[in-house]
Amino acid sequence: MTGPSTELSSKKRSDSAPLRLWAIVGLLLALSVVLWVAFLAPDDGVDASSLQQGIGLAATLAAVPAALLLRPAEPWRGVSLGGAMALAGFATTFGGNLIGLLMTATGVAILLAGASRQPAVTSGLVVRLVGFAILLGAAMWLSLGESTLPRTVSTVVLTVIVSTSPLWDRPSKTTA
Repeated sequence: MTGPSTELSSKKRSDSAPLRLWAIVGLLLALSVVLWVAFLAPDDGVDASSLQQGIGLAATLAAVPAALLLRPAEPWRGVSLGGAMALAGFATTFGGNLIGLLMTATGVAILLAGASRQPAVTSGLVVRLVGFAILLGAAMWLSLGESTLPRTVSTVVLTVIVSTSPLWDRPSKTTA
């Protein structure tokens, strides 16, 4: 016999399934990017710079999917993180950055999966979206070009802030 709480918890799990699916796709994309950039097609052969660039780009791509897999994904979180990923990817696509285009496509898919559950659009959601977009855009910018250890470490720090946001970014009842 299933009670109301069992039905609600199974419904909540099935509601977040599209977000979790796109998060897994994003992590697989990040894994393929690190393999491609660092080992399969580096600019000047496999060296420390190609490895650092691959790690930076993969960390940037994996930040939002990791955040969505860290805790059950609420619709507002899918909208804010997916929108930020799409915005940051789009902003860094110009100039031939294919990885930015892939980031945009994955972010749009996550955004639409979250928006399909119609969360309330609040000022808190918009501030989170813009803030996370700035952090991800800066991380992508630091990953492009010549990679150095300080730039790679800075990229990882920025992406850790975004990917751990479900642990520290709890909205109040009025903002979510």
